[in-house]
Amino acid sequence: MLMIAAIAVVLLVVDEAPAILESVHGIVQEPAVTGDGPGVKHNNMHFPGATQVAGTSAISIPLHHRPRGEDEHERMTQWIENTHTSEAHPVRKSGHPQHQRLIAETELENSDLVEYFGEVAVGSPPQYFKVVFDTGSGILWVPSELCGGEACEDHHRLKEKIDKTLKVDRGYVNIKYGTGNMRGRRATDLVKVAGVGVDQQDFLLSTDEDGLVFRNGRFDGVMGLGRQDLAGILSRGESGRGIPFYINAVNSQQLAEPKFSIFVSKHMGKPGAVVLGGVNPKLFTGPIFTHKGHSTAYWMVQVGSMKLGNTVVQTHGAMGIVDSGTSLLVGPPEIIQPILSQVRVEPDCSNMHQLKTLEINMQTTDGKTVTYKLTPEDYVMKRMGRCKTGIAIMKIQLKMAHPIIILGDTFLRKYYSVYNHQTNEIGFSEANHDN
Repeated sequence: MLMIAAIAVVLLVVDEAPAILESVHGIVQEPAVTGDGPGVKHNNMHFPGATQVAGTSAISIPLHHRPRGEDEHERMTQWIENTHTSEAHPVRKSGHPQHQRLIAETELENSDLVEYFGEVAVGSPPQYFKVVFDTGSGILWVPSELCGGEACEDHHRLKEKIDKTLKVDRGYVNIKYGTGNMRGRRATDLVKVAGVGVDQQDFLLSTDEDGLVFRNGRFDGVMGLGRQDLAGILSRGESGRGIPFYINAVNSQQLAEPKFSIFVSKHMGKPGAVVLGGVNPKLFTGPIFTHKGHSTAYWMVQVGSMKLGNTVVQTHGAMGIVDSGTSLLVGPPEIIQPILSQVRVEPDCSNMHQLKTLEINMQTTDGKTVTYKLTPEDYVMKRMGRCKTGIAIMKIQLKMAHPIIILGDTFLRKYYSVYNHQTNEIGFSEANHDN
């Protein structure tokens, strides 16, 4: 995944004339979900774990697991830790009628609890890529066969010459993530996720990738699930261009509802899931608490006070960016430093019993205060007998008056998240990991 790539600076070059943009990278009744995703049964389709939704022919697809070796895992976790100590960080069709709208679930692979990725099909005939479904990014990108170097050669690359529906534009796009750089060309093609397909979907074909996040990542590319303004780099001011995949799916009335949801697995070897068009009730327990969104670019909620033991931290109107492409929960030193000593685990896990539960308060759309709790078992990542705290300090460089907290996978493992494109609302419910 684009771990901790919370902010990107994007440069579009067309005929040597640069322009600079900033980026962080009929309704049906809710059906039961069946098939081969988390809590569902197998329905042998091309997309791994593709499933059908009872009564609607909707499709569900899961996220799989590829563990690293001990040495590789240690290098990766050390890289994450070093990055976060810095204070500056910039389906095929299933026979359903065309009018039938979908709830489609795609499985997410779980790599060491820091990378979650699923599958997307690009082109005709389809070519398949493992992508991070990233709510902190606005665009889809996959590597081109023209991309050389270790980062590209170790991953699937789009074979352009055999793709009958690919159209590539002139000019290049340069993206600087917090953890790497990428260069590519704007293109359009047929893109499918499970049973949801979009013709002439704008995306980026990478021609250069530089950074450990690309070389060490188990993913090939990124599927941006951020809001419209994060995809502006691909529009070039042209009407109808640069629209994220899920918004195109909503606008073409393929989905049961104008929303998607994400389940981030906490168990090694068990998948997570992205659900397009609604929710999978088997993946969460209790009510979904809904919060107002505060941005046209990010899935952003207002964060109230935080508490850990007897320590109460006022966040001074902090905004929380819900970002499935960031591994940890991170925030500025004035918010995270007062609690860090009470959540920092020893590498040998010996002080787990001394760590405190972190409480985060947020106000719902109906004015109620909800407290989201992360116990040490929730925010400590364990692997091979070693522990790492999933909370860290990072200054997020956005042009905003309020402090920024990134609610990454540390938070999303505990809470199933729901994103409503139409109302700009974000909902949370406790995730059900017992499937």
